[in-house]
Amino acid sequence: MITPAEIRKLAKTLYATFLKEWLAGEVVEFPLRVRANLKLKQDDFAANLRDIEALRAKSKDTIGWGYRIEEQLVHSPVHGNNLRPVAIWIDTEDDLLRLCGKCKEFQRLERRVMKLRNELPELEPWIQQNPHRLPSDWWELNGAIQVVKYLVKNPRPGCYPQQLPLEIDTKFINRHETMLRQWLNLLLPSSAIASHEDRFARRFGLRESQLTREVLLLDSALKAEIGLPFDEFAAPAHSLASLELKDAVVVIVENKAPLTCVPAFPRGLVLAGHGCSVHVLKDLPWLADNRVLYWGDIDAAGYEILSDFRLRVPHIESVLMDTATYEAHKKYAGKCKHPSQRELPHLTDQEQQMYQLCLEKQVRLEQEKLGQKFTCDAFFAATRPVEFGVDSPTVETELSDAG
Repeated sequence: MITPAEIRKLAKTLYATFLKEWLAGEVVEFPLRVRANLKLKQDDFAANLRDIEALRAKSKDTIGWGYRIEEQLVHSPVHGNNLRPVAIWIDTEDDLLRLCGKCKEFQRLERRVMKLRNELPELEPWIQQNPHRLPSDWWELNGAIQVVKYLVKNPRPGCYPQQLPLEIDTKFINRHETMLRQWLNLLLPSSAIASHEDRFARRFGLRESQLTREVLLLDSALKAEIGLPFDEFAAPAHSLASLELKDAVVVIVENKAPLTCVPAFPRGLVLAGHGCSVHVLKDLPWLADNRVLYWGDIDAAGYEILSDFRLRVPHIESVLMDTATYEAHKKYAGKCKHPSQRELPHLTDQEQQMYQLCLEKQVRLEQEKLGQKFTCDAFFAATRPVEFGVDSPTVETELSDAG
């Protein structure tokens, strides 16, 4: 025999169906029948009587709302005439909501759905599929509607999200990015959506903060040439592209910390690569016209970054990533388990050797662990005055000679 608790669970399933039909604008016909197991135990009249009484105690006839028991008179030769349950019914919407404990939730949902339908009727397909994704807070819903209406009226505004002239807090769009993305995909014309972009701001024409790259000029003469009053600064990659730089040696370091470890030398400039995002620097036009050195960690990831970047900047040379550097500092190396080995076709033979060593021994020698005198000597040796493209040893030549 079904229990009152089990009826409440089944009612929640009925509520899901009710909600779907209600959202679709269909008329939900009551009463709803609860598919309940009302089978009695054989030869246990006392247990059956207790189960039926427990069912009646929580029924609508007793407490005024909830499920109704349909009963039928049954004759037993042993126990005489008795009423037994033959069906369980939920008569009204109110009974269903109270039985499921969804009264307040449905009232809030009803208000929010009606609000959205009135303000943005084009979102009807989304409403029917995603009612529970609506913000529970009325102010948050109003804010989302404001954002979407503004971007529909002013597509691709080119400002930061925080600069939208709306009554929303500065983190509002971040909190509701998924929902806003879905709404805007439905409401905006294709011309207002950069469909190839995954990032919200770029997709919908908002401005976003750019990752800045730290730059240190190692030769004061470069300041005057570039037209800067300072020798240390940070700027986004697209801003750095406007610099005019010739006959220089550009050192790119994997991490920001070793930026100041590179010694001063004529025509020198140090640029932070920021790990795997170094590929953004490939679009700097002046890299092609200058000698480029790359200094990264001696670990598997470091050589993968180097190989990937050399694919984009073929003439790049590595420094302090060789066997001699590792042997001189291996006591400072730590353990680093790398997920898997990759084919790195853009490494020199020695770099390939070190990559295999890092994989086999699972080591990492970070840039910061190298001795400063050793570092300075390596850069002085690597940056002796040579004519770029003529006398300087290039990686393309080494890779070509290697096969």
